[in-house]
Amino acid sequence: MNSTNKIDSFKPFSYKFSSRHNPTKRFEIRPFTEEDVEQVLDQLCTSFAEGEPLGHYLGVTKEMWESQLRPSVLRCVEENLGVACVDVETGKLAVTVTSYDVSNAIAQPFFLPSKYQALDEIIEMTAVDQDPSLKSEKFNDVVFLFCLACSKEYQGLGLAKDTVQWILKNHPIMSKSKAITITATNPKTKIIMDKTGWETTRVLNLIEYKNKKGEYIFESITEEFERVNFLKGYKEIHFGVYRPEKNANE
Repeated sequence: MNSTNKIDSFKPFSYKFSSRHNPTKRFEIRPFTEEDVEQVLDQLCTSFAEGEPLGHYLGVTKEMWESQLRPSVLRCVEENLGVACVDVETGKLAVTVTSYDVSNAIAQPFFLPSKYQALDEIIEMTAVDQDPSLKSEKFNDVVFLFCLACSKEYQGLGLAKDTVQWILKNHPIMSKSKAITITATNPKTKIIMDKTGWETTRVLNLIEYKNKKGEYIFESITEEFERVNFLKGYKEIHFGVYRPEKNANE
């Protein structure tokens, strides 16, 4: 990728804090780098295989997620947009946030058709710039927050919200974006959106959703999740945007 398409003056950051829910636990928000890729992929794909609703319904495994998410994690590292929240005591990844620049993704796509139809269906629905009013002409005009993953043992401590909030206000690149977009397929992510100042731009009813072949691939998702006691009343995903400059002035 041409280096003029990213910010070369990027400086690593480190923000350490105590958990609001357990003050004895210390965490550090820092970039994840090329050296962290395998650990990030393991944490991300484990979290998605256990709890990402669309993949759960379509039978996407950890190995399948890994094949599709690796290019996005590598692109994220290249663009200095990867963020990890790390347990200071153990070094374990508590939260990872994978984002990428939309203009670069348009110029040099990295989501290619896979051998897994279920994954292609999910990417088709979620991993694109969903708001045509957002013009992404150069690096950091629009950044897509693609994956937010919290490891199971750290859930309930508010770390995902804390990490997202820090990114929006303090990340050396993303806090200066014209807009950051997100697709919340998990209800917990929608709660974080609401608490950190995102605007919901569109709601997609999964029961009514048809893929390019005209198939209603999620028409039974609500009843199936309730049958297996996974999620109650699940039927929507939410698209959102955060505008750092606008939010800073409010």
